[in-house]
Amino acid sequence: MTGSGDGGLQESLAGIDEALARGSADEALGLADQALRRWPDEGEVHHARGVALRALERCDEALDELRSAASLAPDLADAWLDSAEILLEDLADPVGALEILDIALDELDDAGARAETNLLRGIALAQLEDYTGALRALDEARSLDPAHPEVEGERGSVLIELLRLEEAEQSLRAAVEARPDDAHALQLLAFVLDYSGRREEATEIFRKASEADPELPVEPPRLTEAEFDKALSRALEKVPGPFRERLANCEIGVENYATREFCRHEDCSPTTLGIYVGTPLPLREGGEPHALPDRIVLFQRALENACRDEEELVEEIGVTLRHEIGHLLGFSEEDLAERGHA
Repeated sequence: MTGSGDGGLQESLAGIDEALARGSADEALGLADQALRRWPDEGEVHHARGVALRALERCDEALDELRSAASLAPDLADAWLDSAEILLEDLADPVGALEILDIALDELDDAGARAETNLLRGIALAQLEDYTGALRALDEARSLDPAHPEVEGERGSVLIELLRLEEAEQSLRAAVEARPDDAHALQLLAFVLDYSGRREEATEIFRKASEADPELPVEPPRLTEAEFDKALSRALEKVPGPFRERLANCEIGVENYATREFCRHEDCSPTTLGIYVGTPLPLREGGEPHALPDRIVLFQRALENACRDEEELVEEIGVTLRHEIGHLLGFSEEDLAERGHA
């Protein structure tokens, strides 16, 4: 195998990187193909080709190339990490990502690479809703690289799910201090502040999040109780008839947020937009009437946080109602996603 000090190899790799930086993924792939013919057993070349394939959204091929890179050069951290990122971000396969990351921990000795590996493990475990395991992985990443720019933000997100909001605020403030334009950390911090009643400070942080990411609302719409009831009525009018019929014997309640006590009892997140409370129809024995009334709870401020204006809010209420009616009917999250009601 050609040594990584080979000047021609490094020049070829630099050319691929330059093409990718210019957004010329096709050119980068062509250069990688040329390099691969010259250095077929060089892990860095396979890695560069995998990156180019990912840029072209040819993710399965990219994974194959990155696996080859890791096999040829087990200490090439980017081969492992980029493979895991494809599985997490492009293919929605956190289980597959964890398999790769666990192998990477056995292969990699560099503290920075191990920190990055644990960061991705934390993200994958959070996607699988193993928040305790996610926090352990993120704490390990932080111990290996205390200055890592992404770890605190991810810790804050996980701590919210664990209902440890005071610790979440500390992590999110650290994340924002390290990266003032981290829109995700800013938005989560704004949520924690609003959830705890610090509304004015939350509003300012929501604005900063929007400045960092124009896709986020500048300031969520804040409706009075009467205004929200009207928005709910408008949303109900847009719910398809077969769904709306299921609400005849179902109460709809409105709260600001899911309280910590409620989250513990119903095993849900404080960021949840709405929830169905009851026994799904398919699980009721013998068609007997349900002992308690079916209930859907909407969380007003959580819904408002996701919207730019009242029109978006009406739409989001409708989406949430259809989703929760789906749970009443016995559909799983996967079923609802397939039907466009995720």
